[in-house]
Amino acid sequence: MTSTIKKIFVVLLVLAAHLCKAVAMTTTTTKEPPRLTKEGILIEAQREALRNNCCRLVNTTTDYLENLDLFNDALHPKVIAVSRCQGFCGSVKLGETRGTCMPDVGGVKEREVAMYELKGGKEQYSLVKVAEHTSCRCC
Repeated sequence: MTSTIKKIFVVLLVLAAHLCKAVAMTTTTTKEPPRLTKEGILIEAQREALRNNCCRLVNTTTDYLENLDLFNDALHPKVIAVSRCQGFCGSVKLGETRGTCMPDVGGVKEREVAMYELKGGKEQYSLVKVAEHTSCRCC
């Protein structure tokens, strides 16, 4: 072989080696993520739902007259909005309940609620105290 052909051959070998190295690098860095089964996808969705429903304060409604053992159809309002502890306590990974969502020690305060009764076409007001949760924990 002539020296020119030898030089071209060496250059081609070097280029081929670089090309093989570049192909190897792209195939190792662009791995496909493992495919999840339908069941695996459903389990992950369930875990995400539990994470989103952890123990916390939730604004809800309550029939506070029922809780006070008062029964009088003339008293209003019948239902009020309050904060209550609610949600999941336990292992998200295993989907097991461990404990109950409850107010922290000192996590309950009394709040005054006005109620009224119609007597003789006029509203007569009274104040009633209801319990409202202020902070929660899993027990």
